Amino acid sequence: MPDREEGPTGPALAVGGTSRRVRALFVTLGALAVLGMAFVMFSGFWTDWLWYRSVRFTSVFTVTCRARLGLFTVFGLVMAVAVGLNVHLAHRLRPPLGAMSAEQQSLDRYRLGIAPFRTWLLVAVCAVVGLIAGASAAGQWRTWLLYEHAVPFGTKDPRFGLDVSFYTFYLPWYRFLLSFGFAAVLLCLLASALTHYLYGGLRLATPGGARATAAATGHLSVLMGLFLSLKAVAYWLDRYGLAVKGGGIKAVPGWSGLRYVDADAYLPAKTILCCIAIICALLFFATLWRRTWSLPVLGLGLMALSAILIGGLYPAIVQKFQVQPDEAAKEAPYLQKNIDATRAAYGIANTKETAYPGTAASSVPATKLRDDAAGAADVPLLDPDLAAPAFQQARAGRGAYAFDSPLSVDRAAAPGGTQRETVVGVRELNSDAVPGGDWIDDHLRYTHGYGLVTADADTVTASGAPDFTGTGAGGGAVQPRIYYGEQTTRYAIVDGPTPEADESAGTGGKGYHYTGGSGVSLADPLTRAAYAVQLGQPQLLYSDAVGKKSRILYDRTPQQRVRAVAPWLTVDDDPYPAVVDGHIEWVVDGYTTSDDYPYSSRTTLGDPASAGDGDGASAAFDGQVNYVRDAVKATVDAYTGQVRLYQWDTTDPVLKTWTRAYPGTVLPRSAIPADLMPHLRYPTDLFTVQRQMLTRYHVTDAAALFSGDQQLRVPDDPADKGSGAIRPAYLDVRLPGSTTQRYSLTSVLTPAGRGTLGGYLAVDSDATSPGYGTLTLLRTPAGGAGPGPAQVHDRLSTDTGVAAQIGALRRGGSDVEYGEQVAVPLDGGMLYAEPVYVRGAGAGAPLLKKVLVAYGNRTALGDTLGDSLDDLFGTTTSGAPPPAATGASQAVQQALADAQRAYDAGQKALKAGDWTAYGTAQRQLGEALQRARAAASDTGTPAPTS
Repeated sequence: MPDREEGPTGPALAVGGTSRRVRALFVTLGALAVLGMAFVMFSGFWTDWLWYRSVRFTSVFTVTCRARLGLFTVFGLVMAVAVGLNVHLAHRLRPPLGAMSAEQQSLDRYRLGIAPFRTWLLVAVCAVVGLIAGASAAGQWRTWLLYEHAVPFGTKDPRFGLDVSFYTFYLPWYRFLLSFGFAAVLLCLLASALTHYLYGGLRLATPGGARATAAATGHLSVLMGLFLSLKAVAYWLDRYGLAVKGGGIKAVPGWSGLRYVDADAYLPAKTILCCIAIICALLFFATLWRRTWSLPVLGLGLMALSAILIGGLYPAIVQKFQVQPDEAAKEAPYLQKNIDATRAAYGIANTKETAYPGTAASSVPATKLRDDAAGAADVPLLDPDLAAPAFQQARAGRGAYAFDSPLSVDRAAAPGGTQRETVVGVRELNSDAVPGGDWIDDHLRYTHGYGLVTADADTVTASGAPDFTGTGAGGGAVQPRIYYGEQTTRYAIVDGPTPEADESAGTGGKGYHYTGGSGVSLADPLTRAAYAVQLGQPQLLYSDAVGKKSRILYDRTPQQRVRAVAPWLTVDDDPYPAVVDGHIEWVVDGYTTSDDYPYSSRTTLGDPASAGDGDGASAAFDGQVNYVRDAVKATVDAYTGQVRLYQWDTTDPVLKTWTRAYPGTVLPRSAIPADLMPHLRYPTDLFTVQRQMLTRYHVTDAAALFSGDQQLRVPDDPADKGSGAIRPAYLDVRLPGSTTQRYSLTSVLTPAGRGTLGGYLAVDSDATSPGYGTLTLLRTPAGGAGPGPAQVHDRLSTDTGVAAQIGALRRGGSDVEYGEQVAVPLDGGMLYAEPVYVRGAGAGAPLLKKVLVAYGNRTALGDTLGDSLDDLFGTTTSGAPPPAATGASQAVQQALADAQRAYDAGQKALKAGDWTAYGTAQRQLGEALQRARAAASDTGTPAPTS
């Protein structure tokens, strides 16, 4: 019987009633649609190229495009060719059709239907799978560049003896190749099986006959053999993947690496399953000669059973009966590896831990404490959050300008060659308050901010307002215009016929024309059309306000620009401004990260969860990391938008790898300008992550890590301003054992589950210091010693004298707000300072009115920091010491603090409907009030009531 492939050969049926004009119209519309889509794609590519050319980072664009295009082409072609060849082979191996069964008769209609279009159908299928595979592979460009330019770490993992670069650079690429191989073989297997079925090579209904031809059997067996060969490779790579596998030990959140069960059960199981997979693959290949699937199918079943028994049941038995009865001892060697790797990966291995009493010795005279307090630190009183409204009210001017909140912190030169801490605000354009609000106002007239405002961080005026020290435009020494900033999110068109709104007296009221030279020229009509499409703004094509000299500025925030020119960096959330060589520059810290460092625990970078007790649960590149370095310092000129990347960490292998991939984009550390260096500091996001990891990994003993007895905690912000964990503070502080102050980033720690002082972490943040980046942990005795941040803050309401003064500040409808609490080590104890702000009933800017200080059981509230310290240590101008707090009065204060916490817990439980917790809180409240009454009776003070 002839092969039924050819369709009817008669003339094609004419399309009834369709005129040539209609057909021509449809063809024209289709062509226009295709051209429109092509131009949209071209416009995206073209505008990206123009942007990178404008910032002089074209190599980033070309390297990235070359990598993406290469991966798309290679893997797309491989997938398309593989599927096409297998479908073609399956068609060539079709059997001649004999007597037609009912099944074949029904399939014959499909064969006849696709026969005229078989070639085009095959091309279309191959094109679709090729495009999908190519697009997926193009997304792996980072993985490919890391693999291609890998630099060794020089550190080997403790289990397999392989360099860490194998896990961070090579293994991810091998995994991608493996997943692509699986996808290719499965698609080929599916396409081949469908083709064999369509043309009779496979049959579902064959009474008394073979269900597959010998050719089909051999073809599909080879594909199954390839699949199982890949599975064997997967089992082998899984052995190394255990070194970076997450989860497993509940006592150590974020754990990654081998455990006892991994080393003694999963590792040998993976090896055995690899061997079984190889045997099964050989059995399928042998089908080419044996022409039967009986043995391969039996082998496949045994492999599945082995995977269940060896790969699942056996490890579960080991975990249940060997590990769990004595988990601490069994996991001790692996916990030690985790400790060593985690401390190395986060840069905390060289942390200097020092025992610290936490409470001052009673023999230290009050006069000595007062004298030492004067030189212990320069305490910043101006809170960057609460000072923002005062900056806005005093220096913003008209409504089109605003300061970002919170404000930034910087250092400025002071008399005597020293540095003083300042609070800095950039007067940026407030896009939401632009007058007029039409397209020209939004994008051509109001284009930039104007000025930089600074205020001393440790002093205020007599009224409590910021003590402003400069505007950044004084004497014309600084280019004050801000075309690139944190709030500059809209594009702008400059240097055209439309003058820009400006506050400089030199413009004579005629407006300003940008001379920075940045941005993309709009002189070319093609470029205008491309941006009109990309931005959805047709005005770019026809508006007279856009001239031949016009330039478009976009991607104007510092983070956007640094991410674009260094797509491999993780950018700090808090860029800050600095005046460098007459220009306002944004300084942006850039980190190199990985989530594949063997044995290192994972946490979240750049997310509030990493600042508190959150352990994070997101996947790689969603903020989850287990290796981080302060690798790059970047600057963005606020006027020209020019981006510069400076190498900071000269030993980081990840940075070295990326600089090999993008040569010439990162300048050497020696190229950092001398004017910039004093403004560089230790980054907040990095310190926050290191602080979180040190709450567990300050210990170096496996037993201590497992038990958690020495675990610390990052306390919540005692002022409860919605920021979650307490924010690290920059200040000049003198640490124990040092005779001078050092600019540091600091934070208090508390013991897990308790509110007392557990530790004090500081890092040298002076970029000009040889000790930059040195972490110091002052560790108090186990269980904590001295009050913690929340306990000190509670004294604002529990200390009778302090509470009375706070109540007086609230008179007349004023609101009391609390600034950032700062802690300073002092003679074995911890000195706390917390500014108290008052916002008037008219909702004006908050003003600093009082400063709370606390040291041990002593508390004082004064108009200035000096007054408060004088009162605290009994060195007032009258010479008379303040009344000493008796033991009973101290007991009253502590009991009232406990009562307040119990009351707050009860209210929280009441809102949540948790009646059990509410009952517990009420019982604790009653006990605390009873203790307060008993203590009050000893002092003769009125007893508190419920």
